[in-house]
Amino acid sequence: MRREAAHAIIAAKRKWTENNGGIIMEFIREERQTPIKDRCRVLVAGGGYAGVSAALAAARGGADVLLLERGESCVPVTMATIPELRMTRRLIGETDVCARDDHRRCERSVGMFSDWTKRGPVYELPFGALYHPSVPNLLTAGRCLSAADDLWNVTRVIPVCAVSGEAAGTAAALGCDFPALDIAALQETLRAQGVRVHLDEL
Repeated sequence: MRREAAHAIIAAKRKWTENNGGIIMEFIREERQTPIKDRCRVLVAGGGYAGVSAALAAARGGADVLLLERGESCVPVTMATIPELRMTRRLIGETDVCARDDHRRCERSVGMFSDWTKRGPVYELPFGALYHPSVPNLLTAGRCLSAADDLWNVTRVIPVCAVSGEAAGTAAALGCDFPALDIAALQETLRAQGVRVHLDEL
């Protein structure tokens, strides 16, 4: 794998957006002998919507980012050609997001999402759903975030992947001890990027 500097990822996004109206980043093979930890500050595993959102957010924040994907390219606009299991594993986070959180304020929110299965419910996404204190430098996003059984099906879809991915990437650009991260600074950075953090901001 090759380390991609932040400016290279942003340039790749701009080039693809200008030419094709979407986002693409090339996946480049390299020898695996070099330890990944010596080659990037932020490692993003997976080039789906959450992964690409996280990589771009971290890059915008000035971090060196390495995006790992199992295929030859990261193109989050393709359709799966085989059936996939949608809900197979998830993080047990510091905080779960659950159905009873509908329209409930969360002081450590990093964005919002709605319930695609019915009209009305809106949830604030707690930052604690993206990490567990026992592994302070690991974040997850997308369908692997910490959600209770009653909301897991809602959190696995693309809009939540984008919201959680951007939050994870932005947080990774600000630091690597996520339980100790300044949540106010993270929220202000997300707001500056156009994210609405709380329901009263709608």
